[in-house]
Amino acid sequence: MPRMSGFELCDKIRKIDPKLKVCFISAFDPYSDEMRDQFLSLKIECFIPKPIQIKELVKRIEVQLSR
Repeated sequence: MPRMSGFELCDKIRKIDPKLKVCFISAFDPYSDEMRDQFLSLKIECFIPKPIQIKELVKRIEVQLSR
């Protein structure tokens, strides 16, 4: 996204709806130096690493939605 990161978007939306469920999908390691602080401060419970098969993606999202 050219003007805002996914972390910034998540933070803004959670201010509107704190119950928002979020899954981040990325090829980056969420615990790398670049991402760790933002990732942990937002208390992200769902991170899906790329690449992922569609069946597995659906399964992971269904798990998150049922929580």
